[in-house]
Amino acid sequence: MIKVLHTADWHLGHRLHGIARNYEHRIFLNWLIAKIQYTQADALIIAGDIFDSANPSANAQSLFYDFLIKAKQCSPLLDIIIIGGNHDSASRLDAPSQILENLGIKVIGGLTYRQNRKS
Repeated sequence: MIKVLHTADWHLGHRLHGIARNYEHRIFLNWLIAKIQYTQADALIIAGDIFDSANPSANAQSLFYDFLIKAKQCSPLLDIIIIGGNHDSASRLDAPSQILENLGIKVIGGLTYRQNRKS
């Protein structure tokens, strides 16, 4: 049996009434690490809106990449699939995809448009 965890809509970098939510995000990401360990998940799917904007802050990006490192450290065989959402920049997510792929992390920042060739 394969155990898959699915999560989405993290919105890292979000501010509520001008107040950064970094603390809340860090608590959530630590909880998710614990859940990965507890369930002994085989795969983690992060399905969109990782960031709150297409141009996330350095802090938001740091939270994200720190999470990926910790997830792979605590569960080296965990497959991670990252799918971009409407708040994410496809090119920003795709940029480190070759490096992440070597760590067992698949990134699908966006899909290329293919025109129907039937005439």
